[in-house]
Amino acid sequence: MRRKYAAAGVMFALIMSELMVSATVSHANWFSKLARTADHAPSGRFAKSASAIEHATAHIAQLPGKGPALAAELSREGHWTFVNRTGERFTAANADELKRVLPTLAPEAAKADAKLAIYITEDSLFRDRTRLRDLPASAEIRVISGNTSHRLITAGDGAAARAYVEHRPNLLLEAADEVRYAEALFQFNRSLAQSRIRVLSIDPQGPTALTSGPRLDPATGRALIDAITPEKLVSSLGALRGQTALLVARREGDQLIFKPGSGAERRVLWADLAVEAERWDVNLLIIRAATPNQPGARNWLWQKVGVKGLDDALANATLADVTSALLPRNTPHIATATPRGLHQTTLEITPARGVPTTASTTTQLTEKVIDVMSELTGHIINSGVDGAVTSRERQRELDDRIIPGIPANIQWGYIVALMLGIFGAPVARGWWQRLWPTETRADYAGAAGYWAARSVRMLAFGAVFVPLVAIASAPVQAIAKLWELITAPMRFWRWMRARSTA
Repeated sequence: MRRKYAAAGVMFALIMSELMVSATVSHANWFSKLARTADHAPSGRFAKSASAIEHATAHIAQLPGKGPALAAELSREGHWTFVNRTGERFTAANADELKRVLPTLAPEAAKADAKLAIYITEDSLFRDRTRLRDLPASAEIRVISGNTSHRLITAGDGAAARAYVEHRPNLLLEAADEVRYAEALFQFNRSLAQSRIRVLSIDPQGPTALTSGPRLDPATGRALIDAITPEKLVSSLGALRGQTALLVARREGDQLIFKPGSGAERRVLWADLAVEAERWDVNLLIIRAATPNQPGARNWLWQKVGVKGLDDALANATLADVTSALLPRNTPHIATATPRGLHQTTLEITPARGVPTTASTTTQLTEKVIDVMSELTGHIINSGVDGAVTSRERQRELDDRIIPGIPANIQWGYIVALMLGIFGAPVARGWWQRLWPTETRADYAGAAGYWAARSVRMLAFGAVFVPLVAIASAPVQAIAKLWELITAPMRFWRWMRARSTA
């Protein structure tokens, strides 16, 4: 009879464990979302405990200089709220009230040499594009993105007006759709410090496989260009898992055309390359060149011997820095992000037409990266960059992994189940005893065999059985503890009574 009850208990635990898998995975998803409360904002870089306008106000308060600056937010009702450096607010609901904003909050903006800057929240950028014309025409409009701000450039009028955020002097992000803009912002802000940039060169006489790490020049310690035959380019991407591959090609429809150092041009299907890159979480960057000559033999991006200023530049470089360095410096380019497949985003960066040029200057970091890229690409004249990169959700899932190669949901689900199972371990131990009785020393010829079997049993119990039956053992243990708590006064009274009669 006791065996029947034991078997029934184990069966119940196994059935409930199926529910545990989905429950713990959902819990892990919920926990991850809770930890990323800021994801609801386009930039995903400030907590919702502080409103967007408060974040913008804190931003302008920390700006260097004393020039007139206002934070601004457009509400869902269509009202503009302005805040100055000292925290004074003014909400304008109509044109007459808008005229009173500057005299009230920034009277110094009326001076001839004053340059007013208005910092708007990202939400305001996507609520009503036509309302941007409410802002003073002479002011420089900037969009707050986390702890930084970028210049806003508009082109066209009325419903046809288009807005671009100047991420770099020659790199503009189109702000037509909130979701795509947020994806593009994430992609260009991502650091490449943990993603090795591998420069590939198509060579019909080259190797038929890529190495998992860069090849180093034995004399200088600098990384070499990774040559690969065109026939093996797609199938070799698996060796670059999690890395960034840089190629020079001419794009014609769905084909990439390469011009090797010798021989005829070679073609590879862009779709095949992108699909394989998605499979292995490889970020592809294609430098579009009219004459797709392949790079030389030396890759300055990775080297064993440090060069002053270069290590810091590459360690802190973002995708925006590298992409901007690959583009012509005197021509603005527009970047758009489009979902592709389940875990991939397509980036398209093309020359801007009809967009006014700006007077922004590059940062010292970008200048260093530009020098590196110039050394790398030589005199390749390009007309833009195409990319097939790991999407924001996929990249964050990869970052959430403790052990590479195992989905984050499984790992965190196991951790939650293990923590739950530890609480229910006293109950699970009784079930485990019936499934796998304790070893006896007499059954083993030597002590080594006995302790090895006992260790395996303990490991299987703690690592497998405890989390497997957690959804059943934890409630039983909780009920037992609750019953102990309820009956504690009665048991104490009995103990006192027995002691008094002794």
